[in-house]
Amino acid sequence: MNTEQYLNDEPARQPRRKSCFLTGGFGALLLLVTIAILLKLAGAVLVTADPIQHSDAAVVLSGGDNTRIDEAVLLYQEKYMDYIILTETEVPHPELGAEYSTLMRYITMEKGIPGRQVIITKQQAQSTYEEAEAVLKLMKQRGMDSLIVITDPYHTFRTRLIFHDVFKDEGISFSVHPVRNHWYTSSTWWMHKEGWRITFQEYIKLFGYLAGQR
Repeated sequence: MNTEQYLNDEPARQPRRKSCFLTGGFGALLLLVTIAILLKLAGAVLVTADPIQHSDAAVVLSGGDNTRIDEAVLLYQEKYMDYIILTETEVPHPELGAEYSTLMRYITMEKGIPGRQVIITKQQAQSTYEEAEAVLKLMKQRGMDSLIVITDPYHTFRTRLIFHDVFKDEGISFSVHPVRNHWYTSSTWWMHKEGWRITFQEYIKLFGYLAGQR
């Protein structure tokens, strides 16, 4: 190709380069948007919340930090329930040498909840399924027929499945209530290192439960 022909072809090449650049940029943007949507969807599947109304009791599922207890105290103060139920896991606090359930009971009392309004299940539980069974047994013994289940947002979907399976045909209604103002949200969980660990772990547990692991 001689110099004159190259110069004549150059104007035609410039629009093609611009078109390729725009196409590549649009493709990259589309990929980022798709990833963002999928990440939000992955979090949204795990997070669910039922409308809450006055119930006989609210159970604070074990695990997490004190935010679950704080949420239970807040709901009690808002007169959504009459009793707070704690589940017995017989897991000792590594530093204080007392069981978590006992410590949580003291915390609720320090926050102004009368001790007679805080109940600890007698049946030892080592999983959410066993917690649901223990709570069901306690509620039947006390003649309760409505419950609020308090847990972290990422734990709500699996919790609803489990309590539905345990409580079905028992004549006891329940609603699942996530801790409010929690750091884990469907839109931002992926911004936290802990969010990735928890989300992966929760999906493993969810698939395990659906496969029959209790």
